[in-house]
Amino acid sequence: RQAFGKPLVDQPLMKNVLSDLALESEAATALAIRLARAFDHADNAHEQLMARILTPVAKFWICKRGSHFAQEAMECLGGNGYVEEGGEGVMARVYREMPLNSIWEGAGNIMALDLLRGLRKGDAAAALAQELAPARGQHAALDRLADALPARIEAMTTEVEARRLTQDVALAVQAALLVQTAPAAVTDAFCASRLGGNWGQAFGTLGAGTDFDSILQRAMPR
Repeated sequence: RQAFGKPLVDQPLMKNVLSDLALESEAATALAIRLARAFDHADNAHEQLMARILTPVAKFWICKRGSHFAQEAMECLGGNGYVEEGGEGVMARVYREMPLNSIWEGAGNIMALDLLRGLRKGDAAAALAQELAPARGQHAALDRLADALPARIEAMTTEVEARRLTQDVALAVQAALLVQTAPAAVTDAFCASRLGGNWGQAFGTLGAGTDFDSILQRAMPR
């Protein structure tokens, strides 16, 4: 698609939106693969505990973000993303069906409460600290969150803040995984936006210092 004399993908605002979506997609993929690895090594005590913790965390956060992600992706495609004539409209169907993911097999509140139950299995705070340890020192915002999580886990005596804790565990683990697997452009942008507060309330609000071209190049199909 073209606008103002050049492809949309070359427009600064569209680069911001697409880069933001790319960060979300890679982080979600990394978390899902990490959870699968935990189940693949069920004979390991640490992996058993991470499977118990990350199952509700991943379902809660990826499903919550999914509807927003699908809506923004459909907007990027414009009318082609919305229209379903002639057998087309895969994006519209994905957007329409996405909310079901956070409803069946346990809604958001159930996942948050299930995390609280999982945190009572073994030394969950120590296991989470071990999980985040390889990423220590790579980004100040991640270090601050990692420092705060153990005390928040130990002090979680009420269910009222369970959703917030689930969200923050998801973001911390996602950030730690990206530190270990993604280039600096991806890691820095993710941590600055999701953990450091340099982000708005919608996709496409990454800071001006983001390396958009590197993020988009990594996300392009090969």
